[in-house]
Amino acid sequence: MDFYFQHGHPPPNELKEQCMLRIDQLFHDHLDGVQMHEFKLLTKEVCKLPSFFSTSLFRKIENGAGVVTRWLALRMVLRSQHQLSQLVLVLLS
Repeated sequence: MDFYFQHGHPPPNELKEQCMLRIDQLFHDHLDGVQMHEFKLLTKEVCKLPSFFSTSLFRKIENGAGVVTRWLALRMVLRSQHQLSQLVLVLLS
C-alpha cells in the first residue's frame, strides 16, 4: 500500500544523518552561527544547490540577525527535496 506524502517522500534516515554530520562539522567553530560567505558551503555541499542561491537563501532564513545558526540550518536542510525545490522557486520569483 502506498501512502500519500503531501511534500513527497521523506529523505532516507542515512541521508538525514549525513546532512546532520556535515552541518555539525560546518558549525563546529561557529557556535554563534555562520555569516553569508560561510553559508555558501552549506548551500553547495549539503543542499546540493548552485552557489548563486546562497545569498537569497541566507536572507530568507537568517531572520535579520546577519547569521544562520546551526538550528536554522538543520531545519532548512532536513526538509524534503520537494520543499527545498519549492523554496528555490519562491526565491526566484
